[in-house]
Amino acid sequence: MTKPVAALVAMAAVAAGCGSDLGPASTPAVVPVRVQLVHGSPQLAAGVRDAVAMVGARRVEGTPEADLVVTASASAAAAASRVNPGTHILLVTPRPPAGLPANVRAVEFDSGELAYLAGALAALRSPDVAVVQHGGALTPAFRAGTQEITGHAAVSSVACGAVTSAAVVYVPDQGCRPAGSIAAVIAPRRLPGADMLALLGPRPAVVVAQGARSVQDGVFEPGAWLEGLREDAIGFAWISPVVPAGAVDRLQHVEDRVRAETAPVPSVAP
Repeated sequence: MTKPVAALVAMAAVAAGCGSDLGPASTPAVVPVRVQLVHGSPQLAAGVRDAVAMVGARRVEGTPEADLVVTASASAAAAASRVNPGTHILLVTPRPPAGLPANVRAVEFDSGELAYLAGALAALRSPDVAVVQHGGALTPAFRAGTQEITGHAAVSSVACGAVTSAAVVYVPDQGCRPAGSIAAVIAPRRLPGADMLALLGPRPAVVVAQGARSVQDGVFEPGAWLEGLREDAIGFAWISPVVPAGAVDRLQHVEDRVRAETAPVPSVAP
């Protein structure tokens, strides 16, 4: 089940920018789900295309006729709710607002699980690893991920833009790239000139396509939700071929534990 915030995958074979992992295309709906994208992003747009191709949805431009409004903007979600209180609204955002209209589903991605997976891969590569971040919120989850592999990794937390001598760094925000580092990098997207070890991050397209399917199936649930590996909402898009097959297999076992919610992943405060 999806984890509500209130309660507190694809592996290397999935190429960057691929589809939503929803499986075979659905039988076309008798009445297609009408999807509008407002203040979106390339990733959300990819999810709308997946919804059209795999769920049988149809894209529309007007909120009054939309069955599902997809947006990355809290203000756009609120405006859509006023225009069409009967529609379903999917808000994909790092920080859902405190108050949500009754027809809005706000999804954020589990940054604790992301840091945990990054820590596991980093420790498979080197005993000297770091997470680069604003503050230190991700450090416990990153360290716990390294401990899935070894109890002897030297884990450091590096401020955005600071210098580090770590051999592997996890950079969840590309704006935090460490200065002058030659470390292998785990990040959501490729960083120019970096020695990329893996692409690991949110998968907004999956969330959008699954949202369209939930509307089609009549099971769309509003509220604030935290989604992670179990929902295929996060994951590795690419892992460097320098990572041995045996290490990838060990990482798959870590993923299996995270997906089954048996791994000790510390929660990360929003």
